[in-house]
Amino acid sequence: MPGLESLVEEADRQFAICNACRYCEDYCPVFPAMERRSLFGEGDLGYLANLCHDCRACYQACMYTDPHEFAINIPALMAAGRVESYKRYARPRWLSIGFERGPLTLAGLTLAAFALVLALYAIFGDLGSLTETRTGEGSLYDTVGHLAMAVPALLLSGYAIAVIAAGLVIFWVDTGGRRRDLLRWRLWRTAGAEAGRLAGMRGGGGECYFPEEEKPTPVRRHMHSLVFYGFLVTFAATVAAFIQEIVLGIEPPYPVLSVPVMLGLTGGVAMVVGCVGLLALKRTGPRYLTTERARGLDLAFLVTLLLVSVSGLLLLVLRDTGLMGATLLLHLATVMVLYLTAPYGKMVHGIYRFGALMRSAQERGA
Repeated sequence: MPGLESLVEEADRQFAICNACRYCEDYCPVFPAMERRSLFGEGDLGYLANLCHDCRACYQACMYTDPHEFAINIPALMAAGRVESYKRYARPRWLSIGFERGPLTLAGLTLAAFALVLALYAIFGDLGSLTETRTGEGSLYDTVGHLAMAVPALLLSGYAIAVIAAGLVIFWVDTGGRRRDLLRWRLWRTAGAEAGRLAGMRGGGGECYFPEEEKPTPVRRHMHSLVFYGFLVTFAATVAAFIQEIVLGIEPPYPVLSVPVMLGLTGGVAMVVGCVGLLALKRTGPRYLTTERARGLDLAFLVTLLLVSVSGLLLLVLRDTGLMGATLLLHLATVMVLYLTAPYGKMVHGIYRFGALMRSAQERGA
């Protein structure tokens, strides 16, 4: 992994200075975890980088940032460490290299996925029927069959879950944890509570330094909450739709006031607002506190979620029109891209952060 050795050396240098200073030890869990170590390896860097919530409060408090000769920049160091962890724990590792270009990879995958879905529809269906207006129960499957949607989704999601789960186990062992400790419910409960509160985004108590680098605001935490909880609500909508179809025998599309649609609408709108807000913050935030590779992966992930959310909402609005068929294919293509990129980009950071929170809870004896 080119650059990883020099990155670990730089991390060891900066962490040693932080451990000697300890001014920020009450800011977040990163610095106490840092102080529990005297030497830092690749696993330690991955652990601390994913435990970091990128609030940037430590940079504002630090007396040794540029132009001081120590040139401490923990946010940029952590950003680089997170990107390296995506590659280090990905399986197969070589596949993650193709996702380093972020937006360019996303654009290529989205076009390829839509072209593939369109080509398969042309082979096994009738392109002319895409403009037909279909209404009533089961009309969604008149455009794309149930198995044609379910089987690829199950295969792609199964692959993503398997790769991410394997990466989490490797990450856990790399940080010094034992495999059997991953089954400890107490750690899951503690990490879940901390993740749900987004407590790490408050930094030293004054919120994140976004979008202004010298003025803390809760904007980023709020936008992040909309994306996080919006994603959970849309997942709940999928579960509700599954129950409607499999248990109750009612095929989609469902009425606007039904549980799956209301949950999907609420979660979709929340993700759109959150993604747009975070994209705006990423665009205006100072670049010297991150790296171009990290920024590119962040943007690619947010755009991917935005495309999935927008196409899903459009499908809801246009489902009783002649545009429903094309919109459905576009939505399926964006979901396919989300599944494909999940184990190799910013989305997997959520898993590693959860693992880092578990590891931190274990080290604290929580």
